Amino acid sequence: MFMFFRPVFFASLLMVLVHPAFAQSDAARYEDCMRSVMEQPLAAYETALAWEADSGGAPARHCVASALIELGDMERAAERLKDLGSAPDIRTDQLRAEIFGQSAEVFLQLAQYANALAAIDAALALVPDDFQLRIDRARALVELEEIEAAVQELDTVLASQPDDLLALRLRATGLIQLQQLALAELDVAQALSLAPSAVDVLLLRGALREAQRLAAKP
Repeated sequence: MFMFFRPVFFASLLMVLVHPAFAQSDAARYEDCMRSVMEQPLAAYETALAWEADSGGAPARHCVASALIELGDMERAAERLKDLGSAPDIRTDQLRAEIFGQSAEVFLQLAQYANALAAIDAALALVPDDFQLRIDRARALVELEEIEAAVQELDTVLASQPDDLLALRLRATGLIQLQQLALAELDVAQALSLAPSAVDVLLLRGALREAQRLAAKP
């Protein structure tokens, strides 16, 4: 499974989250909180909870969720992020979509693929042209064994971004599962041209060759 987090940086977006008179101080407080998340997550969690109780708003709640991720409490982190994405003090569609996308990443780590798909769909309803979200959606669909739907999602991505290596790898994997080996071979060849020594690409080539060998058996 391909895992990564897309971070949400409130410091650059606080003007849409808080009253302008407090933006500078809240930005500094948020930056301090997130720095503490990386260095002392338990202390950051406690500090962020106190800040949240003191009308800290969305930045405080995001810092709480981030600390929970660092502490390994992924269930509560995912639920907090999902709730934050629906919060009324998130005032731009782009930021709301970013938060839903981050919650989806946590749900994917938890192998809660239906929840991940719901979070991604909520994000795509706001930013339908976000190709990274569409790749995430394909990842969730693969895990839910909706392979044809995943391939269709990746067709959309690769029509606009033909050299997206992750999308190529995912689509080739799906095409192998669907026994569409000629199409899978094209994606594998493109992936090899982009990253000829990448271990994941070489493993994918091996999977394709094994599928071709089995398909050629009488």
